[in-house]
Amino acid sequence: MLQFKLHTRHIFSFITSLLFCIFIVPINQSIAFTAPSARRNMVVAHGLTLLFGIFFYCLALFAVHFVQKLREHDPLYLNWLKFTGIYFAIMLVVFLLIYPGHWVGDEFTVLNAVKHYNLYAWQNYFTNIFYTFCLFIVPTGVSIIVFQFTFASFAIGYVLMQLQRLLHNKRLAYLALIPFLLFPVVIYNFYPLRVMMYSYIELLLICKLLFDYYYKLRMGESTYFEIIKITTLVMLLCFWRPEGIYYIATLPFLFVHHRIFTTRTRRTLAPYLLLGFCIVTLGSGWAITKATSNPAYELTAYINPLSTMIQKPLKGQDVSSRLAQVDKVINIQVLKKYPSYVEIPAFWYGGLRPDYAPHVANFKKQYLYLVLHNPGAFLQNRTRTFLLANSFYNTPSPSLGSLDGDQYNKDPVTIQFMADNLGSKPLNPKLKLEISKILLSLKSLGVPNASAHFFWNSIIPMTLLLILGIAKLVKRQYLWAVLAGLVLLRVPLMFLTEPADYSFYYQSVYMIGYFLVAFAAIEYIDRRDLKRSAH
Repeated sequence: MLQFKLHTRHIFSFITSLLFCIFIVPINQSIAFTAPSARRNMVVAHGLTLLFGIFFYCLALFAVHFVQKLREHDPLYLNWLKFTGIYFAIMLVVFLLIYPGHWVGDEFTVLNAVKHYNLYAWQNYFTNIFYTFCLFIVPTGVSIIVFQFTFASFAIGYVLMQLQRLLHNKRLAYLALIPFLLFPVVIYNFYPLRVMMYSYIELLLICKLLFDYYYKLRMGESTYFEIIKITTLVMLLCFWRPEGIYYIATLPFLFVHHRIFTTRTRRTLAPYLLLGFCIVTLGSGWAITKATSNPAYELTAYINPLSTMIQKPLKGQDVSSRLAQVDKVINIQVLKKYPSYVEIPAFWYGGLRPDYAPHVANFKKQYLYLVLHNPGAFLQNRTRTFLLANSFYNTPSPSLGSLDGDQYNKDPVTIQFMADNLGSKPLNPKLKLEISKILLSLKSLGVPNASAHFFWNSIIPMTLLLILGIAKLVKRQYLWAVLAGLVLLRVPLMFLTEPADYSFYYQSVYMIGYFLVAFAAIEYIDRRDLKRSAH
């Protein structure tokens, strides 16, 4: 049955969130935001404030529940806090060294739009919501970084706490911290785009399914509340980035596994309310993304392949006519002038036609035809871009941030950023530069060192995870194999659509892949040691 009992913690959380929204949020809005002038912006401001109130209530409820468990000396929550504290302390030290974080490019534009309550969809509107909530709590862009690595610490703390429950040698759990201390994971913890928040949400979903349904390590939540939490994670994975849409398939599994609809429960209201919540949650995620989507952003996935494919004669019927249709959306002459495997210069240098929108559907049809009739040219482009994203051809995927180095205070974008955000000036620019170079595996700007080919290479964890998934399938550990497959399913999707050679497109596979492989290795070592001690 779906039941809700009004406990003291619910009342306390509601009052706390109400008081915060009434007394604190307006002050922070006056500091961090520009007062909305247009009616549309006012609607956005009020809508986000209401949504924040719901979020803050849930956050307060979680905090109160967590503290209650600690006061009861619950060993699970004590271990959760321990692992969270360890990782948070490490990240706090790194954060102070590279303060105010790894700010590169797009996030400046997103943050500026957020501060004016504009609907800016370039990094999906969920990024705007995340930024806004951070600013509502602490009115400076630096808070985005702090809340991001705090969330990461709690996610990792939960995962390691659950892993430790499986082990006889509890100390082995500390080895599972290693994947989260690899350079790309550490530096991207301070990169305020959606990539890391998204990756940790995916980590939570994969591990929650693994611990709850394979190892039966439930945390005492009711079945309905469990499905509500997983639905929220799935919604974010499906709509914060489009390639995660396949995670929606996990929800029917949960309904069937828990026998939500049986002959007995069909006569009650509870399962229908649960189903309604799931539909509304997924529908809200879809609606937010759909309403704020930018068709120009979607077109970035087509420009990179086309720019190199059209450098040679293309095969197929009526190619000239088809390219003329493409030209109505992307200027063919600009595409030919700026071929690239590493970026989409044709997009930035005027390639997008101003009246492209009505022709997008036909453009996609012509693009698909050209790809199907020129698979060699398409795959050559995709393979090279994929390898470049993984530090082949001696080209580093990551780059220094805009606040690295001595010239940051002469750049108009960073000057404006520091003016608009309290406490955002680097503490020690020279030290920040050196630490950033170490984490990015760079000798100097644009020059990688030897370690780049290991640290900034997602092919290694992809291969290891593929081997692990096959091994689990052979052993008939089907849920393990399926979850490994879900993580890897992102790879072909990104291979086909990545617009540039950015390593962060594969960041979730990199981090989760290394963790799952470490998880399996630790579990194997623990079983082997237990057998030895038994003899």
